[in-house]
Amino acid sequence: MTTNGVTCQDIAFELMLPLRTVQGHLHQALRVLGLSRVEDLTYEVITAHYEKTLLAARSDQRKTFDSNEPTGSPEPVQGDNPSNSLVALDAAQARNEELTHVAALTRELEATRAQLEQERDTVQQLHQAIDSRDIIGQAKGILMERHKISAEAAFTTLVRHSNLSHRKLVYVAHHLICSGEEAACQR
Repeated sequence: MTTNGVTCQDIAFELMLPLRTVQGHLHQALRVLGLSRVEDLTYEVITAHYEKTLLAARSDQRKTFDSNEPTGSPEPVQGDNPSNSLVALDAAQARNEELTHVAALTRELEATRAQLEQERDTVQQLHQAIDSRDIIGQAKGILMERHKISAEAAFTTLVRHSNLSHRKLVYVAHHLICSGEEAACQR
């Protein structure tokens, strides 16, 4: 179970994916991010969101501060000394380092998101290939039984019908399964 109460099984059902696929992607995400627990992944996402929100708030605050600055030359302030300037410089440098760190984390998160999307696409392609293989196998079985031919000859027949109709092999096989007709289906 994930920390927000949604189980891998719920995710698998919603995305129409096998449970093992969802679990595999979750473990892959943890491995890529160098994390050991789902709770750590949740913490990282929440932290990244918080830092992004904090960054936006600081940017808005800086804009407000810049618009309220007086336009003339600054008047000296009593007690203004070089150590105050160094403190301000250190604070600005710390903010800059923090922003650089947040930007690096954001890039890493985007790269991980892109990798996960790529893996999801691969899984979808594999599911389509498995479905196509099953359909073609059923059509081969029909032809083998009907004509008492080998699996290779049945496959050759399907390929020939596919070439004649200029349709994908899986569509020709599906047509044979649904209609029982061997003739290449017309568009």
